[in-house]
Amino acid sequence: MTSDPLWLEKIALLAGLFLIGVLGCARPLTYVDLAPMSFEDESAPINGTIELCLSRKIRKRQWNVKDHPYKIELGGRAAQNIEIMAKSAFREVLVSFDDTCGSATHYRWLDVRIVAANRDRDSLWATEQNTTITLSLDLFEDDGREIWSTTTRGDVKSKPAWFTRRRTRGAKDFGQAISLALQQGFEELIASEEIRSAFRDRQLDSPDEVPSP
Repeated sequence: MTSDPLWLEKIALLAGLFLIGVLGCARPLTYVDLAPMSFEDESAPINGTIELCLSRKIRKRQWNVKDHPYKIELGGRAAQNIEIMAKSAFREVLVSFDDTCGSATHYRWLDVRIVAANRDRDSLWATEQNTTITLSLDLFEDDGREIWSTTTRGDVKSKPAWFTRRRTRGAKDFGQAISLALQQGFEELIASEEIRSAFRDRQLDSPDEVPSP
């Protein structure tokens, strides 16, 4: 019989998948391990009002790769922290959960999305496991013209976990990756002279004066 590590790894993975299937828990869904974050900076918040877009594309985002025996729900807790980030960066934030966000008010609007979520395949023989989250942050004028855009990335390296701990480790690693990407996004956003300049001569309205859609 061959002692090829790759062959043994495949056997272990198949056995694990079979066991999960027998127990009726095939590819269970786990929530990302991401608590409410705190975003702080010495600079004052940007003196403006924006509409923050938290559509279903971000709120329902999952990491769901068939080669892995579990799934990670990313969107709900990521959206919660995106809202905290936006409210830490701007004077006033109006949150929209509508897929048509950006057209309901006369305010500029910020769209934050998870554009990529990647994790190495679980392996008992690997010495390191990589998890990556890539975010896009885009600020638009109320007519849809782009003011500012950036892409941030959170990379986490960890030791592989034993089979029974893989979901927990995956949820933790993805949480750390999202946290890193969001923190980088906040720092770039709050430091952007381009954004501050865009709001400098704008007459600011109270959120109570937002017109009905």
